[in-house]
Amino acid sequence: MDFRAPGWIHPPKAWWKNLTMYILAYFGEDLERLRLREAIRTTCYSIQMSNTNFYAIFELYCPATVTFFTHVGELGMYLHEM
Repeated sequence: MDFRAPGWIHPPKAWWKNLTMYILAYFGEDLERLRLREAIRTTCYSIQMSNTNFYAIFELYCPATVTFFTHVGELGMYLHEM
């Protein structure tokens, strides 16, 4: 029996862009309010590792509540999703 989802082994080339555009359409207003829309949109085209930005995100993380503190409140995103 094969339990793999279709497209998991050989995903379409534009899968990341499609996923990102869906997230922007669905969560656009929230991302705009959090000032994250442009950052998310940028990942459509390329994802470059930036240690400076990655460590800056860690400064917002609170392990006691497993959330990130932002200027508009807590963001309930798990660290491993980053």
